[in-house]
Amino acid sequence: MSWAGNHYLPSGVDLSDPRLSPLRAPDLSGLPPALIHTAGYDLLRDEGEAYAEALERAGVKVHYVCHEHMIHHFYAMGGCAGRPAEGRRCKSVTVKAQRATPTPSHARAVVRLQAKR
Repeated sequence: MSWAGNHYLPSGVDLSDPRLSPLRAPDLSGLPPALIHTAGYDLLRDEGEAYAEALERAGVKVHYVCHEHMIHHFYAMGGCAGRPAEGRRCKSVTVKAQRATPTPSHARAVVRLQAKR
């Protein structure tokens, strides 16, 4: 993460600035509903889950899904990520379900899909 940060951010940037990570914002209340997807093999997975939990504590409606056997940004990798449609399908189903029925303020899921052979 340090290597990536050194290439992404200019020197002297305040790493506690919530514009870099909304998880660091002092108040998350009043934000719109959130749909958060993470991947099991992603350095940012724990931060994504923590953000979902912080939103929930702030009273924000949030739906969190961890795609357990995937890597960062897998949904944009086409066929090379193993299960390219998993993220798109899950997001589509989640959005449709959110529109159709009321859900608890925080719904959690861990996706464990078997590879089709």
